[in-house]
Amino acid sequence: MSPRKRLSSKLTDAIAGTDIKEAVGLTENTKETKTKRELPDWIPAAPNNSNANNMKQKVIFVLDKASLTLAHVGNIIRVLNPDHHSDFMRKKKLDPYVHRPDIVHDALHQIMTSRLCMSGRLEAVYIKTDCGVLIEVSPRTAIPASMDKFCDLMSKVLQDLRVAPRGKSVRGGMTLFRLMKNPVTRHLPVNSFKVGLSCSANKAVELRDYVSDLGGADVENLVFVVGAMARGAIDSEYLDDLVSVSVDHLSAASCLSRICIALERKWNIL
Repeated sequence: MSPRKRLSSKLTDAIAGTDIKEAVGLTENTKETKTKRELPDWIPAAPNNSNANNMKQKVIFVLDKASLTLAHVGNIIRVLNPDHHSDFMRKKKLDPYVHRPDIVHDALHQIMTSRLCMSGRLEAVYIKTDCGVLIEVSPRTAIPASMDKFCDLMSKVLQDLRVAPRGKSVRGGMTLFRLMKNPVTRHLPVNSFKVGLSCSANKAVELRDYVSDLGGADVENLVFVVGAMARGAIDSEYLDDLVSVSVDHLSAASCLSRICIALERKWNIL
């Protein structure tokens, strides 16, 4: 069996509840070949501004079906990126339009650089990959600007299961990225209101008015689910509402920008 098929099989086992380390290829046979270079410890933690807002309503984002596919490229396990692995993908007959880590990269960058995040009103971000792996991202994470560094980072996350801030140890308790058990609903507040965005939804809304009416005394957090894939539909089984905010197909980053701006106006974040 080829390395890629073994990797795919192990990811399937992880989704069913078995060892995630095996799913992402970190086995005794691959420890020596998982990387040829050690990643520099350049991942910083953003300042913590949540103390003043810890009693207020917050928001959680779920980036659904993100493409973060690990593969053996030569002797290295990497997240597939069409910009650098086009020959490998052509040889393996993989669709470069499907393997798009740039979508989730842009989405994370949009969230983490928003005034919403800087004000401390972001509770968490969850990435659900198209292979079913669930990753929690801390609001204090500074996302690398370059795609190369981002792919290196996500390769490290998927193989080491968690990443700590620069100068910190994962044993110290604080992590910027960590793999979580499925489903994502087990990590969401019980009294949260979950909204999915889809251009094919039957319910079309004006986002600013819709967001201003969301929430209440009985709603602890707002949860927005946005697709982080080039094509396809988000998982809508656990949603309280599914809405469309545009007649056009918007990128994940564009949707998130609109949500952040609407929430900033709702909560008077300047």
